[in-house]
Amino acid sequence: MHMFLELFSKKLSLAALVCSFFWIALSSVMLAQTPSPNSILTRSIAFHDPQDQWETSSNEFILRESRPGSPDRSTILQIDLYHEIFNLDQNRDGNRIQYFISGDTVDILFNGSADYTAEQEKQFHLTEERALILKDYYSYLYGLPMKLRDPGTILDPKVEKVLFQDNETWRIRVTYEEEVGGDIWYFYFDPESFALVGYQFFHDEAARDGEYIVLEDLKIINGLSIPQSRSWHTNSDSTFLGKDVIE
Repeated sequence: MHMFLELFSKKLSLAALVCSFFWIALSSVMLAQTPSPNSILTRSIAFHDPQDQWETSSNEFILRESRPGSPDRSTILQIDLYHEIFNLDQNRDGNRIQYFISGDTVDILFNGSADYTAEQEKQFHLTEERALILKDYYSYLYGLPMKLRDPGTILDPKVEKVLFQDNETWRIRVTYEEEVGGDIWYFYFDPESFALVGYQFFHDEAARDGEYIVLEDLKIINGLSIPQSRSWHTNSDSTFLGKDVIE
């Protein structure tokens, strides 16, 4: 009996050792199959900007922006990072608002005129600060995923495979250095093409605030594959906030 127990114990030890090696090998394979965040980002940029043109070309977008309870807005954007040019021409509530940024120079027109009242300036945000905010906003959204290579961007090393809009995706978490921004972002990529299919942000992740954005369809503009439709929803209860469509 003693010899049998000793032999049985040795077999158990051997089995445990084999099992341990198996799980180590399986874990290694699983890790090898999970791409790094840098790899995902590189492949996604290659999908959306295969000719590396975002930083050097002048791109124009004509948008229809719809919001619940409000009339649609028509917006024309020109984004030229290389020449530091950003122009926005928007029809809003029956008025035409234009911001022109070239380097450090900002010009603003309201219904074709640079002369407007203080009340109009306040109501329609006809300020240099507003122009610069819109420049950063639109350049970021329409420059994704390329903008995730900007200085100050921090890619979390952990990559997860999760469902987004009922589809499997790779998810990467992004934060920013303090002087750049304090929000927490998640970006979702198609596991085969590595196209960016959505993203979300939180000011306070524990409070489930912020929004998520669903990207649909693709439009080729100057060789760039740009999502044609962006739908905005709250993180807390998926309330629909609006939709932007490239026309």
